[in-house]
Amino acid sequence: MRSPENPTPTSATAWTPSGTRPPLSSRLLRATWRGLPERRYPVGFERALKVPAADGSALVTDHYFPRVGGDFPTLLVRSPYGRGLPWSPMYGLLLAEQGFHVVLQSCRGTGGSGGAWHYWRNESADALAAVEWLRRRTWFDGRLGTVGPSYLGYTQWALAADPPPELKAMAVQVGLHDPHAFLHGGGALHLENALVSGVGMTHQHRGVLRFAAAANRLRRDLGRVAGAWPMRPAWREALGE
Repeated sequence: MRSPENPTPTSATAWTPSGTRPPLSSRLLRATWRGLPERRYPVGFERALKVPAADGSALVTDHYFPRVGGDFPTLLVRSPYGRGLPWSPMYGLLLAEQGFHVVLQSCRGTGGSGGAWHYWRNESADALAAVEWLRRRTWFDGRLGTVGPSYLGYTQWALAADPPPELKAMAVQVGLHDPHAFLHGGGALHLENALVSGVGMTHQHRGVLRFAAAANRLRRDLGRVAGAWPMRPAWREALGE
């Protein structure tokens, strides 16, 4: 288990909430959802903070928080799919209204973050770098959780491989924990899994419309692409690279 070089503050009451309102698109979508708990706190928002990755690259990070004084736990959400819809209202807005700081971070090479994007390679080191950054925030009270599905679940497992002492809880939703089984279960490459996940990684952080267009294109061409030889040129075309 990794220990912090500097003790984590036990109180965050010295922090004075400021920031702006969350994105309008998130607030509008939130207003359409029914059957959710009543909002407990108004929500503030800090947009596009630059948090250093393990290699020094700037990772673009949004911070949602209860706009009141007091100590609140923090949820870290690390994603290659962007920080907009659906993550902004689903995690940032909803959870901050219930009394959490929510730190929504774009992985290297995605969503405006610096560095080069590589599947799985840097997530453990970059998650620990994010925790180190949190330790220096006056609002961080030493209680940390993680949440998210799919690759956002994998980033949680990556942090848990060398868990910091602040990590108290994880909510892994349909999370990838065994990349080899996902891509090579039974010993052969799963062509459809590789292509579908590749489209998500390539386009989702670039916006809903671009992602939808790429997904529709792959749906139309999947049979042709999966049977192409050599594979690399056809796959790069299918992914829109």
